[in-house]
Amino acid sequence: MISLSMMGAIAGIQHGGGGGSAWSAFKTITVDHTKIGSGGVTDFPLVVSGTFADLKTIANGGAVTSASGFDIIFAADSAGATPYSFEIGTYDQTTGTVVFYVKVPALSSSADTVLYMLYGNAAITTSQENVPGTWSNGYSAVYHLGTPSTLSLKNSVDGTSGTTSGAAPAAGVILGGASFNGSGDAIDCGASYYSPSTTFSCELWANISSVPHILDMLVSNTGTTDDGFQLYYYNAGYSQSMDNSGTQSMIRSQSVTGVGLGSWHHITAVLNGDPSIYANWAQYVDGAAQSGNFTTTVTMPSAASSNLTIGRLVNSTSFYTAGVICEVRISTVARTAAWALASYNNQNSPSTFMSVT
Repeated sequence: MISLSMMGAIAGIQHGGGGGSAWSAFKTITVDHTKIGSGGVTDFPLVVSGTFADLKTIANGGAVTSASGFDIIFAADSAGATPYSFEIGTYDQTTGTVVFYVKVPALSSSADTVLYMLYGNAAITTSQENVPGTWSNGYSAVYHLGTPSTLSLKNSVDGTSGTTSGAAPAAGVILGGASFNGSGDAIDCGASYYSPSTTFSCELWANISSVPHILDMLVSNTGTTDDGFQLYYYNAGYSQSMDNSGTQSMIRSQSVTGVGLGSWHHITAVLNGDPSIYANWAQYVDGAAQSGNFTTTVTMPSAASSNLTIGRLVNSTSFYTAGVICEVRISTVARTAAWALASYNNQNSPSTFMSVT
């Protein structure tokens, strides 16, 4: 698992938000603009994670009042007057270890972005999260997939949960992930999360351990005779396709040098416009744009007839994933190169993407 540890000290607590803030302390988060691609990003789900001594509860020597971390919020100002939507990934009151997903209005590529984490408010006894609001920027499905010890099949966008046939909890990049054995394990997300459109994105982390059947299907909502989308590992690279009645009628296939087995990689697959035009397909691996091969297109697929499935090709008994997948995100908008780079840099190394003081 990639380390996300950032250590904070009690001596570093900044007290009082000013302007009559009800929070007793705050931290300043400064995002490094050099980690953002050209043009910046908007409404970005920033991962804030680490271990901070002052984010323990008061009973454990910190400054947080709620045992569930409910009095931790994020805002544009140190008084909390302009709060941001966020989702709690995890909070440990005894260690101060946290993971939050915070929707930030904009991250600039030309100047550092500053926001604030406020905490220490005894009046707060319920969660201040706005989970749907955190993922309102074009997302139709977001699966964190739990912790290293507990698998979660919950979609953060709509609150529904999928079902699993054998997938097990495992260590992921941010929190946990789902481990698949390559021969039967899969997750049925319960809906297709795809409709015919000229804009579509799929983001995820994958750590492939082996390729038992030609390719490892990471996510799909299409089977042998269905319409929909596929993202898979094949020939030491990642490929994406849209199928029409089981025929790979629209495909941009990537072969990426050095994308081997046994290591984590972040993949962003994008369609932005008429799928018959090569330039409208894009794929980014670890934030870097990839070149690839293009198969002649036919027609846009109709609505997917199968549920989004993680870890296998729908209706297939052969094409499964052997490895671990986490942070699966499906969007109805086309993510940009700046988005792909910022996502990779933020999730891969939060401690170098931002400072927390």
